[in-house]
Amino acid sequence: MKRWVLRTVVTAMLACLLWIGSTPPAQALTPTDWQKKSIYFIMTDRFSDGDPTNNNYGGFASDKSDPRKWHGGDFQGIINQLNYIKGMGFNAIWITPVTMQKSVNAYHGYWTYDFYSVDGHLGSLAKLQELVQTAHSKGFPSCWTWWPTIRAISNPAAMPLRRLTNMIGITTTAMCKTGMISGGWKTGT
Repeated sequence: MKRWVLRTVVTAMLACLLWIGSTPPAQALTPTDWQKKSIYFIMTDRFSDGDPTNNNYGGFASDKSDPRKWHGGDFQGIINQLNYIKGMGFNAIWITPVTMQKSVNAYHGYWTYDFYSVDGHLGSLAKLQELVQTAHSKGFPSCWTWWPTIRAISNPAAMPLRRLTNMIGITTTAMCKTGMISGGWKTGT
């Protein structure tokens, strides 16, 4: 009886391996393919506001007069401009991070607070999926920046950094002002 079970399990595993091996590979671009692409980089929030209803997401209003605030660009804005991008001769797009941001001044996408959520200023997960599908239907491969090591200081994953700064007596504000976190960037002060 035990041999029968073992034989059945082994046969099922082999059948699965054969089936998986016979499925066509995903159509991911190789590095050589990307070398042939003319990539248009988009800072999503600064590009095009296609859906004004998400401009005040989370109580943080967009303010185009303040360069540090959200300006309203979103996934719908990119969808609306794909033909424009193609008309300029580009054949791929690259967008800034889409993850949930520390909302106040994180329009650039590099202060991730939640790696599992799409930032509502940019649109919904469904709208991001629509962007990818629409881009692909127009012949655009798409990619976006995703930096698991770059996160908001308020992100729980940044706790070791906060502990270290407390131990050596540097406040996070001072760190940002002296450029320690951002590799040399300094505020106007």
